[in-house]
Parts: sequence; C-alpha cells; structure tokens
Amino acid sequence: MTGIPCSHAISCLKHERIRENSVLPNCYSIDAFKNAYGCSIFPCSEKSSWENVGGPEVQPPKYEKKVGRPPKARRRAAHEVQGPNGPRLSKHGVIIHCSHCAQAGHNSASCAKKRQANQLLRKPKGQLLLLQLSQTNNQVMKKILRYVHSHSHTFYMCKM
Repeated sequence: MTGIPCSHAISCLKHERIRENSVLPNCYSIDAFKNAYGCSIFPCSEKSSWENVGGPEVQPPKYEKKVGRPPKARRRAAHEVQGPNGPRLSKHGVIIHCSHCAQAGHNSASCAKKRQANQLLRKPKGQLLLLQLSQTNNQVMKKILRYVHSHSHTFYMCKM
C-alpha cells in the first residue's frame, strides 16, 4: 500500500484484525508531524518591506473571451448520443410523407394542396363562398365541407 488507506481498506484491515498503524507509512504518523512542524514558523513581514531581487513581475494569465453563448454540456460524439430507449439513429435516407395528402417528398407544412385549401377558406364569415373542385381531390373537399358546415357559410360547388 502507498499513502493513506481508504475507508474500504481500513474496514478490511479491521475485519482481519490488523492494526491500521502497522500498514501506514511512517511519514503519516503523529511523531513525524510533530517533527516537521515542531519548530516555530514565523509569518512573513509586510509586502512593502520585502527585498527586490530583480526577477520578472508575476502577471495573471491572459483572459480571452470566447464568442457566443457557452455550451451547456460537452458535445458528445455520435456513438455516445443516448435516447430514452438506447442510442438514437439518424433519419438519413428516410422518405418523409405528408400527413395531409399522403404523398412522399414533402410534409404538411409545405403541402401545396393544403395551402390551396386554406387560401380558399380565407373568406370573411357570412360572405358567399364559391369553390371549384376536381373529383380527385377528395381529402381537400372533405376538409372544406367540414369547415363550411362548422362556420355556417353559404356554399356553392362547381365541377371542373
């Protein structure tokens, strides 16, 4: 053993009925402490009475302020990123689908059909609402009908 034993080592020594002082190096004993600090240590005099020896003046380290907000924690490598159910996998190569029209390649935020339907519905309440719809656009038509029914608009539908 080197140094002062930890609490686990001391409990093992007590279990084996070995005295702690027998495994400690002599430099950690009370006698060695008294010998080291037995003589009187006088405090230093005031700084103004110190002799100038001509050495370089000690300066504090240079502080370089970093740009931006400091990070909350260290950046983890790709293999260290953990989700609630294990490591998170990237979505590279996954084709997204729109939840509005169910087509691939875009999401509902950039859906042209959804945008078209919302533009048609932006008439003030109580005015005449005239729409032209194709028969293939069933989802948009259902949404418009639900909106018109819930907002009590006058509704005329013309086939193209």
